[in-house]
Amino acid sequence: MKKTMRPSVLWLTLICLMATLACGGKTGTLASSGTTSPASTTSTTTATGGNDTAGVNATAVAPTTSGSQVSSGPALYVATTGSDGNSCSSTAPCATIAAASALATPGTTIHVAPGTYNGDLVTSTSGTASDLITYTCSTPLQCFIVGGGSGNVWAINASYIVVEGFDITSASDQSGFFVGWNGSNEGYDQFIGNYIHDIGTSGCNSTGGAAIELGEGATSPAGHNTVLRNRINNIAVAELGQSGCDTVQGIMSGGPGDVIDSNLVSNVANVGITMDDGGTNETIVNNTVFHCAIGISYGNTQGSVDSVDNYIANNILYGNTQAGIYEFDDVGTSGNTCTDNLFYSNAANYSGVSHCTETGTLTSNPMFVNYQANGTGNYQLSAGSPAIGAGTPTDAPTTDILGDAQTSPPSIGAY
Repeated sequence: MKKTMRPSVLWLTLICLMATLACGGKTGTLASSGTTSPASTTSTTTATGGNDTAGVNATAVAPTTSGSQVSSGPALYVATTGSDGNSCSSTAPCATIAAASALATPGTTIHVAPGTYNGDLVTSTSGTASDLITYTCSTPLQCFIVGGGSGNVWAINASYIVVEGFDITSASDQSGFFVGWNGSNEGYDQFIGNYIHDIGTSGCNSTGGAAIELGEGATSPAGHNTVLRNRINNIAVAELGQSGCDTVQGIMSGGPGDVIDSNLVSNVANVGITMDDGGTNETIVNNTVFHCAIGISYGNTQGSVDSVDNYIANNILYGNTQAGIYEFDDVGTSGNTCTDNLFYSNAANYSGVSHCTETGTLTSNPMFVNYQANGTGNYQLSAGSPAIGAGTPTDAPTTDILGDAQTSPPSIGAY
């Protein structure tokens, strides 16, 4: 695992199959996604300001998705009350995701009932561009996948996979989701509305780690993955900013054409969102990244290809202890764009950035409803926030992390 992250300018065309899915200007093989709502807890705080106005639970841990990613193909079912000797039907569910995964074919939707399931999963069967394989939690964020190994909570060794609405955690694993875990060339996978948190809390693994790692290490990665409306918090956070943990990231993109859109990322040991290993044409838009060592980074430590044509726009970088945006090795001299990003209370806004065309930078308090550095706050925008309506419409999503319609022009950040 490398030290840095990747932006995404993608010439990938994300196909919006439902109007509520955020597609910011570039399209691809994105499956349909329903709207999202705040996670249910106890007290409600209302944020105001254009279309960013919404009631949100101040203690909600993550946005939830609803009614999404269901294909017209076969359906399989998993429940903690099931048995792996069953057929995985709605009346005879399997007990594990692994058992259903072994039966999946292109076009299958695997419905997982609420409950706690063992992690350290490996998904090996691919869908196709027209028939995705979808794993969906029937009650979003109530399907808890708990890892107990030293590798990945959920390894995706397959392409055209959608994973939506799961709660992923492990004190001992290096990574939450890992695409191309064996160094092969998987891609076109989608991670939508998941909550990945408290990964690597037992210490920093020198070989690296991430909440979501996309194709890193493959010789010729397929890329074109989508990371949309996820919340990430506490990734080896005890080692935040320490040199021994500089290979641990929030979202790490390793292939061309990835889209990283409308995520809330916080408390990551090194970089919140990064690219490496040949990341080009990547798009990183409308994310909120706070209290990491570095907010967003881009470059390529492999040396085989320059990192070019990346697009970093409409992001909020807040309270990062080393830098908001950082440039490292082998960046092309043209084609990278850093526009309409908002920086506040970072140790430095830009660090080493010399190959990214910078425009529209804001340096003011985004006025979150309730900023808490540990990730337990409310990161919607209060009325009067300078981020409301201040973003560029180029490649911006049509909805925010909650599924609410964006302002026009769009706001900066995930909300």
